[in-house]
Amino acid sequence: MSNNTQTVTVIRKSDGVAANANGHVYPTGVLEKAVQQAQDQIKAKTLLGGFYIDGAFQEYPAELSSRSHIVESLVMKGGDMIASIKLLDTEKGRRLADSIKMGYKPEIGLACQGEIVDNVVTEAKILSIDVIGF
Repeated sequence: MSNNTQTVTVIRKSDGVAANANGHVYPTGVLEKAVQQAQDQIKAKTLLGGFYIDGAFQEYPAELSSRSHIVESLVMKGGDMIASIKLLDTEKGRRLADSIKMGYKPEIGLACQGEIVDNVVTEAKILSIDVIGF
């Protein structure tokens, strides 16, 4: 591991009402269930993420070379989703580390599979916890 490997905490605010950039609303209860279901992936160290610029999201599962971090913990606190991520020694991990050193504050973007009714997410399985907002 390089000395760029670090743990960062990122937060996704969720009041269960506000829509994300895709226009989808994630009710707190749906997020809580998805977070609980993701715990086995976190324990197995298989929940990875990337960071994306201008909505350039990847297909899942993605190649390790496109990943920037591994999720070490994921919890709901109030209506907020809080993730601790460990930056990987990959090109994208190093780019994200450099951005953080320059003052960038990461935010969570979810890649999920599930059900959506009238733009409200009713069921979600987390595929990836991604960093967004560049």
